[in-house]
Amino acid sequence: MVQLNMKISNFRFKFLHFLILLTLVAFPNIGKLQGLPASRVMIGYVNHDPINIVSDDDFVTLGFPGSGTELEPYKIENLQISPDLTDGIFISDTSKFFIIQNCYIEGIQYGIYLKNLDGNGIVRNNTI
Repeated sequence: MVQLNMKISNFRFKFLHFLILLTLVAFPNIGKLQGLPASRVMIGYVNHDPINIVSDDDFVTLGFPGSGTELEPYKIENLQISPDLTDGIFISDTSKFFIIQNCYIEGIQYGIYLKNLDGNGIVRNNTI
């Protein structure tokens, strides 16, 4: 009985290694997503360029969902932003309602920079 258990255990070990090897061969780029190195891939986020909003109209121009009202704010969410030479998200001179949430942001100066707002922005649950 002990010998049979050892054979089954040995088979499981070899089979598991075979599956791992097969996965790596079949999907050589499994660690990359949208050209980012595997160490920087964040599951559940969408890769996005830095965001620069300097007027109310920019929310629409950049395609963020919402209408900018208190009941339906513009939503900036679930994004991974890794700028090279700028802030991750810069928003200024707007009176619209917006939410920045569930984002992963790396910024050279600031991850999120808010300036000259009417107090209508909510920032929550972000990693900077």
